[in-house]
Amino acid sequence: MVATAGRIPVLLCGLAITVVLTTYFFFQPGLLDRANNRIYDALLVSIPHKMPSELPIIVDIDDESLKQFGQWPWPRYQTAELLQKINALSPKSIALDMIFSEADRTSPEYLRAQIAREFNIHNHSQKIPGEVSHDALLAQTLSSGPFVLGFSFTFQPGSSSKDKCRTHPAPVYIQGPVHAATASHFLLEGSGTVCNLDRLSNAVTHSGFVNAHTDRDGALRRVPLLMAHDNNIYPNLAIAAILKASGTKQLVLRTTAAGVESLILDNRIIPLDEKGSMLIRFRGPGNTFQHISATKFMNDQVSPEEIQGRIVFIGTSASGLRDFHATPFDHLYPGVEAHAAIVDNVIQGDFLSRPQWMRGIELVAGVLVGILSAILLAYGRALWSISIFVISVILFWGGAEKMLSLQGLFLSPFIPLTIFAINFAFLSAGKFLWAERVGKKRAQELAMVQAVTLETLAMVIETRHTETGGHVKRTQHYVKHLAQWLQKNKTYRALLTDETIELLFRSSPLHDVGNTDLPDVMQW
Repeated sequence: MVATAGRIPVLLCGLAITVVLTTYFFFQPGLLDRANNRIYDALLVSIPHKMPSELPIIVDIDDESLKQFGQWPWPRYQTAELLQKINALSPKSIALDMIFSEADRTSPEYLRAQIAREFNIHNHSQKIPGEVSHDALLAQTLSSGPFVLGFSFTFQPGSSSKDKCRTHPAPVYIQGPVHAATASHFLLEGSGTVCNLDRLSNAVTHSGFVNAHTDRDGALRRVPLLMAHDNNIYPNLAIAAILKASGTKQLVLRTTAAGVESLILDNRIIPLDEKGSMLIRFRGPGNTFQHISATKFMNDQVSPEEIQGRIVFIGTSASGLRDFHATPFDHLYPGVEAHAAIVDNVIQGDFLSRPQWMRGIELVAGVLVGILSAILLAYGRALWSISIFVISVILFWGGAEKMLSLQGLFLSPFIPLTIFAINFAFLSAGKFLWAERVGKKRAQELAMVQAVTLETLAMVIETRHTETGGHVKRTQHYVKHLAQWLQKNKTYRALLTDETIELLFRSSPLHDVGNTDLPDVMQW
């Protein structure tokens, strides 16, 4: 009866904890996001990955390039020379992870204007024979090949681009219960743009934004593939490079009432979150994809076989230019390589996703685990509870790892494991306190029984002789006072505790128990 009475409060406490934690996690606190991100990173690093696709390749303006050809940015004629040499090797597309938003200050016409402005010398306005604008030369180069330019969105509240930049919206068809204008509001929306000179933008047919979308902890795990601006939808640089390489004329954006669901590109279904971002399946740390230094192209040291038919990204990994991101694999992952990783995922059809309904499954699993753990901890033995807890951790983690590896679905075990762990901690402590309370009560009852027993013995002795009975009482107090006096001595203080003195006081009548069976003639 006592054990049953103790189990009911433990069970009710476990159910209450489950309700409180489930309600807390329902509102998606920051703690949940941070924990899920850490779990995702650990799972992504632990699962096996395919070999990187050979389609994307990176032309790297690295430290060696800057050492040989000077600081960045290079003069536009030098950049044009690099692009010409790459284009001569017949790639499918060439995407530039950089923005040419200002005129080239090394161009002759800019230098003449600067001299006239700063030194008030106006006789240098005549052109040098054979002089060509560096920006015009770069524009001419861009128009002669499969080039894709990058631009960037800004997100300052209330700001907008008053000078309408020349950008290239994505050919997107909206499929779903909402029309195009509403669908664009689901996407991340830029308030303004930082784009290339009109002369350069007009020279190409495709461009894409280069914005990265880091999580709260500063790590890059997902990237928006589409973004909205001025009632248009624009592609990420990697998607624009694929469109240019494949000649695809149409993208299909699937939506639901809750937001974006997926993007269809050349019959490949790319799962996206409700804001249009894709989880990148990184293949490893930086330099997982092939890098070729720009120096080799400038020195004609690259063979056509290395570039022909591939998608080229031109970017930088030079240490001073800071184009790096933290990822689950690496704290210094080159930004240009993230574009290559997106192309790799799309080409291989190897995606990771976390559908919107996955949160509901985690909450339901948390409720079920909370109820079962409350019952187990209330009615089960301690060893069984510990064993099942350890097994549950292994099964939940192993299941999440297998699901991410085989299905590409991220199911976080954080909610059910947290509810189980907190139930285990609190209910185990509760059971311990209850058992301690019951133990103290039993000890008190036993002490009372002992006291009654000793009192009974004293009364039995007293029935033989009134004086003997009084002697028993006096002996009790003699023993107590002697023990208390000895307790003051350092030699006996540790031995004669208050509990020991009380035990001596209660047990002292036993010294006369034997006298109750002796004839009076033998006692006197």
